Amino acid sequence: MNERQDSLGNLAIKALELMHRDLEGMKIDAHLNPGDFMVVVGRNGAGKSTLLHTIMGLLSPLRGQVMLGPDDVFSLSPRERATRMSFVTSTPPRHAGITVRETIELALKAGRGELDTSEAEAHMEATGISVWADRRLDRLSDGMAQRVMVARAAIQSKHIVVLDEPTAFLDVVGKEDVLEQLRQCKENGQIIVLATHDLESVAACGGVTHWLQLRPGISGGSTFHQGGFEPETVRAVLRSEKR
Repeated sequence: MNERQDSLGNLAIKALELMHRDLEGMKIDAHLNPGDFMVVVGRNGAGKSTLLHTIMGLLSPLRGQVMLGPDDVFSLSPRERATRMSFVTSTPPRHAGITVRETIELALKAGRGELDTSEAEAHMEATGISVWADRRLDRLSDGMAQRVMVARAAIQSKHIVVLDEPTAFLDVVGKEDVLEQLRQCKENGQIIVLATHDLESVAACGGVTHWLQLRPGISGGSTFHQGGFEPETVRAVLRSEKR
């Protein structure tokens, strides 16, 4: 990755205040470079999902900025955001009557503007979902569908993959497969932003570089940590909150 690509891939969250009445006064600052992996933690209602939707440009902030390289996320068109960012929600979509193969092919078209069927096939094989290639999403279990959504996000975006509780429906092997896939995204230079309560599984993948604690109403409302992600430390910090 050259210097120009690096600068396009930086993520900067600057004095961000979320558009939610229960989160007023919480300011969020963070800076991530290509290949960084940030875990977002907080108690229920702390604003994790609201933050992720704001990073993706799906919710406007009350104040502050989300910058992707030199660009304010809210200045990007949906097409540009699809090329540079992708999102995995906590619940996989079940209404779409399309197959797994079609899902991955659509992700390639959204991210690249063209379809390379051989790349789609290779990606399904590498992510362990090729066995379901001709099955419809609405015929998969929640856990299987979520693995497909993570694979879709990984191949779509150049710069950032944002995930909201992606392991919630997965069994032990599924969790390991998804987190290994995210670790590979990190090694490929993508930024990972992941909100989760599954501290042990995420820590075990070994790729975390930063963690962001959201704590509305307490000392500015957030703390951006660099370095190790130890579940016991994080749990102790969360327990210390007076709520």
